Amino acid sequence: MSPADALRMTRCLRELVIGHALSVAMTQAGRSRKPEPGSPGYNLLAEAADATILDDHCGPGLTALLNGFTT
Repeated sequence: MSPADALRMTRCLRELVIGHALSVAMTQAGRSRKPEPGSPGYNLLAEAADATILDDHCGPGLTALLNGFTT
């Protein structure tokens, strides 16, 4: 891997981790913008968010990202 590609991968990982940490913090602080069930804006994406756990995507996403880096 070239130094430039290594820097790109490092930046990508950093932004994934920072973005995930911000998402968790905002949700725990009660500042989510997800519509409540029954409200006019409640849609399939909001319903899918309610069917998941806050941290259940970071591990699989990070694994997929890292596996892609090795190919």
